[in-house]
This record gives sequence, C-alpha cells and structure tokens, in this order.
Amino acid sequence: MLFRHILAAYDGSVQAKRALNKAIQMVDSCSGTKLTVIHIVNLYPLAAGDILISPSEALSESALRQGEELLEEAKRYTEGLCRVNTEMIQGNPSRVIPQQAAERGCDLIVMGSRGLGPLQGAMLGSVSRSVVQHAKVPVLVFK
Repeated sequence: MLFRHILAAYDGSVQAKRALNKAIQMVDSCSGTKLTVIHIVNLYPLAAGDILISPSEALSESALRQGEELLEEAKRYTEGLCRVNTEMIQGNPSRVIPQQAAERGCDLIVMGSRGLGPLQGAMLGSVSRSVVQHAKVPVLVFK
C-alpha cells in the first residue's frame, strides 16, 4: 500500500475531476487506502486594496447550495469505494487544504491546478501553488 489516506480537493473543475479520478484509481488499486473528498466554500470577505467586499446572503446561500451539489457529484464518482468520506468546509482553500490533510493524517493531497473561484482569471493556480508550498505531505496537481 503506497498511501494510507488520500485527501482530494474537489471544486467541480475539469482539473479537479481528473484529480478525483486519479485518487479513485489509487484507492481502488490500494486495498485499505482511505479517501476523503472535501469541497471548500470561501464565504469570507475579500480584501482588494482598501476595499472589503463581503458576499451577500444570496451569494452565500448559492455557494453553499452549489457545494452540496458538487459533493453529491463526488459521491456519485466514488460510489462503490468502501472507505470514502465527503465533506464541505468553509474557509480559505489555500489554508484549509493543507490543514485538513494534517488534521486527518493524510499522506497525499490530490487537486486540480485551476479552480472555479470567483477570481479565476486574476489568480489562476494560486490555490494549488500555495498548497504545494505549505503542505507537509506530497501534493499531486492535475493540469
């Protein structure tokens, strides 16, 4: 068994789907390996210079609803695997992903290189780059 516990960050992007599929293959081929799939919803205010932008209640509700839909999608992908957990977490993905990997005792993180965040055009790859820099375990990033 190469890995005991894999953490997959899932946001529904093409790259995240590739990463989740690879994690599923790894779990399927390694008996006893556990898979945790997390979707992170960032509902915290965004600071842009001197401006602080807080998400509206409608935007927050929409993000949570979309998060639930994405987790359902992930559950369909992982159907048939024995040791799978899916969870939605609120916070900054750059911080939450390495933190969750450490707290859960994961020995590998898999994720896409580009997400579906609201500023994807301005910050492509910033989350994956940050996770690679701060994680205490290997990170497999899918383009």
